[in-house]
Amino acid sequence: MLNEIANTIIKSRHAFSLSEQDCRNLSFLKVGGNPWAEGRINYLVFTEGSTAPVLFVKMIRERAKGVALQREYELLQQLASHNAVAPFLPLPAVLLSPGDHPILVQGVCRGRRLISSLSKSPFLFHQQSRIARNFHQASRFLKVLNGNIQQTLRIEDFHRLFTEPLLSFERTLMGKNDPVMEAYLEEVGKQVVTCLFLTPLHGDYSATNIFLEPQGDLKIIDWETGSSNGLPLCDLFYFMTKYIHNLKILPKNRWRRVETAYFGKTRISGLIEETVLDYCTSMKIPVHAARLILPFHFLLKAKTKFSMRSREMTAPWYSLFRSALKHERDLCF
Repeated sequence: MLNEIANTIIKSRHAFSLSEQDCRNLSFLKVGGNPWAEGRINYLVFTEGSTAPVLFVKMIRERAKGVALQREYELLQQLASHNAVAPFLPLPAVLLSPGDHPILVQGVCRGRRLISSLSKSPFLFHQQSRIARNFHQASRFLKVLNGNIQQTLRIEDFHRLFTEPLLSFERTLMGKNDPVMEAYLEEVGKQVVTCLFLTPLHGDYSATNIFLEPQGDLKIIDWETGSSNGLPLCDLFYFMTKYIHNLKILPKNRWRRVETAYFGKTRISGLIEETVLDYCTSMKIPVHAARLILPFHFLLKAKTKFSMRSREMTAPWYSLFRSALKHERDLCF
């Protein structure tokens, strides 16, 4: 398989600005991904004598699941057509098919993942400024993405993209229709169509998928769970939630830590408030829309985890959704 991949890259070398000399002896280093027999496999590609990788290759072992790479490639092409967004993407991105097996070949990121700056200290005071910087970095890209790519959100779009899939999820999860959920989604739809819009969604926007390059530029990777029809604020809330998950501060239970951050008056609650208010001001979005989207975001994540057949991970996200509705007045922003 590696020989097939190498030969395919060589045939398409001009797309990656590689010379014939560069391609004389390509080597591959497996990084991340899953075991060879299943799931995704990632490779860094090196030219002869080079200590720095020149390309990043993603493939999915099961051919039938290669459609995920096709979707990611199409989304990257769509985003790359916007000049303001393109510098944040791992370009060039080319979809190849060695042996009829789709692979996605991308430009390699040369910086460090934002997750590497995460402190292992249990004391929040000493890492407060670092958390603020990382929240700012995450928000910086989203303001560019959401500010440059917008579509009108109509109530019929909201029902098709969100209401119907979420009600189907609720019926499957609970085994029955829930009139309370129907009323909730109806009310959210009526309100968000007056002040929000459709915009691309990364879907897994975490500190693991953000690279900070030496010159200070950001590169956002792993768009395979992305969509061209998302809602603003969802990626931002997911970033902050996952970031809080990964902290080592009290409380030890990470889900309780998230609740305390969003619905308490801690230092990190203040950082969330600053980040959300700054984003809303920049995007000209009313803060009440952010208060609507937070629980809605938790519900969307519960549905996503459920669709991945992970009932164990569905429960805490669904619990956060219910808790957010119950403690709406205690939100930190």
